[in-house]
Amino acid sequence: MLKKMIAIITSVIILLTPIQASAVTWGEILTGLQASDTFTSGETAAARTSEGEYVISGGKIDDLVEVSALQFSDSLKVLFRNIGIERLNAHEDSGKTIVIILGSGSEVMDGARVSANGKNTNLSLTNEGKMGSRDANINPGINAGSYDQAQVVIKNNGEITGGMDNWAHDEGSRLEFVNDKEGRITGGMDNGAGEKGELVFTNNGTISGEHLFNGAFDGGMLKNTNNGTINVTNVTNESLHNYARGGGSFVESTNNGTINGGVMNQADHEGSRNVAANNGTVNGQYEFYTGGGGEVSGENNGTVNSLYAGADGGRVSAVNNGKVKEEIRADASHESMKADVTVINNGEADRMYVSAGENGMLNVENNGRLTGDGKTLITIEWEDGEFSRELSIDVWDKGGTANVTNNGSAAAAFIGAADGANANLKNDGQIGNGEGVPLSSYAAENGRLTVTGNGSLEPYTLKMEDGTERTVSMIAQFGGNPSAEEIKRRVGEMVQFDSPGDYLVMVITEDENGEEVFHYVPVHIENPQDFEDEDYEAARFRHEMEMKRQEEAIGGVYGSPYWVKQLYLGYHSYNLRLFVGETRENFREKLSWSADGSKGISLRVNDENPEKLTMRFDEKVLEVLERTNITTVTLLNKSGAAVMQYNVSDLRAAYDQYGLNDADQLVVGGMDDDVMKIGADGQLVPVE
Repeated sequence: MLKKMIAIITSVIILLTPIQASAVTWGEILTGLQASDTFTSGETAAARTSEGEYVISGGKIDDLVEVSALQFSDSLKVLFRNIGIERLNAHEDSGKTIVIILGSGSEVMDGARVSANGKNTNLSLTNEGKMGSRDANINPGINAGSYDQAQVVIKNNGEITGGMDNWAHDEGSRLEFVNDKEGRITGGMDNGAGEKGELVFTNNGTISGEHLFNGAFDGGMLKNTNNGTINVTNVTNESLHNYARGGGSFVESTNNGTINGGVMNQADHEGSRNVAANNGTVNGQYEFYTGGGGEVSGENNGTVNSLYAGADGGRVSAVNNGKVKEEIRADASHESMKADVTVINNGEADRMYVSAGENGMLNVENNGRLTGDGKTLITIEWEDGEFSRELSIDVWDKGGTANVTNNGSAAAAFIGAADGANANLKNDGQIGNGEGVPLSSYAAENGRLTVTGNGSLEPYTLKMEDGTERTVSMIAQFGGNPSAEEIKRRVGEMVQFDSPGDYLVMVITEDENGEEVFHYVPVHIENPQDFEDEDYEAARFRHEMEMKRQEEAIGGVYGSPYWVKQLYLGYHSYNLRLFVGETRENFREKLSWSADGSKGISLRVNDENPEKLTMRFDEKVLEVLERTNITTVTLLNKSGAAVMQYNVSDLRAAYDQYGLNDADQLVVGGMDDDVMKIGADGQLVPVE
């Protein structure tokens, strides 16, 4: 009975004792395979097949597995099955080929590191099991590198934890990483290409992490495509970052799946390029940005929460063909470098906000729909009033220019210019829905703005504090305390609608005490039918010339298509005339863009050899040229050859230097000619 009891107790002890998986070292496996084609130790078996492949399965290898040590020929293929591996390292630099498969049921506990170096060197790793990391800061789940023309291919059909770090270095080197449909990666990613190396990354599965980065540096090229799901888990900076930096660097990014978080597409420094397209869903902000001379372009063909295009030096272009749930936002500025942003909306967005500062150039088209409701009301109490700004244009610094064309629809719009900036809105679509102020504007500190086009402005009835009502098409706020004549002139220059009809503009200014003053300026746009008594040929000619005037306009500034006796801009005549000797010459005008984003005007006389050609003008001409950002005036002969060219800044300096006033005209000719003036008495005399 005692023996039976001891036997039972012993049996219980055996049952309660955990069975420890047998472990083997990598050195033991290597030694065994060098001596024979097969090796067995505990639960681990290793064999070399007749094709020269190695199959290693079962148990656990409790030290570093250096796959390269199995390399006894020009090629090596190793398959791991149902085995635990402490750490995995595969490196080749001898122009040979290594193929590694981590099969289902296998696991790398503390990171896999693979690299290939040298021409004709190839390394392939397929994970169907699990790769993890005890400390991702030291060893990520996988670290892969390609150097000096080597080729590396990584495929993940299993699970990778602890993130990944993949790089392609040097010209001719290439690394391709595919996270397949069943693949799961957590802990983030860091993909990079440098010094003309190439990295191609495709996600068909799921990737999650706080740090998600794709970058190309110093001539590297990186292409990444998401067909699956990417989850950005960083609550502070929720974005996947696609980045190109340095001359020749190029990043191409395509999303066909779902990104839960934002996406930043960025390029910095001259010669770097970034191209991006969203064909899926981005549950965050989709951004295009460059600083210091890079170039970024892209489009949204799917759905994003918001879209941003910004240039702090350099060039950005963004096109929305899909849906933006919230706003499209754009800005361009730089203290010394040209910043150029182009935004086109062909789809749908709630609203669009654009702004330009110093050296900023914005070109914006709305061909789609801005769906904000535009229902916000304003009252006569200006400080308490609000605008609904479905389309907002704000240019706030000298040298900044915004050219915006609306071919679609917007419930409400705002345009503002300050500190010498230029803002131009061409409305060939529809602004307003009858439920809010359709168009509001602000111009101060020599800010210049124009509103043109043949579209429609839905009028809105303002309810005043005293109970009266006024139906307005536009609100204009001017800084300072201009005279009634100045207000009318500025409204006439600003409002250049092609659509005929009667418009009422409410103008807000300030009196000498800084209190707001309200003015109402009617604007009448002639209907071509008003001239139906004209004969057909005359009417057709006038129509054709008007179309020519519009075609030749730039930046909201209109010249004249006719031969004129004096300067004609914005449907207004100004006191600038050309003389050959004492004979006044007719001339033709032509407006053009300058390389710095300013404008130039040329005046062509009908004389092949105009001797003693002079230009006479008063101060109001200078003001108009400065306000419309025309920086050069060029005089041409009949054949179009330049006779003389003047900088407007030099003409202003001369006018001020010689103490001329409003009643005086400055007369300038060639470089060797005396500078003259015509005073109030009409006499032509030297300025000194």
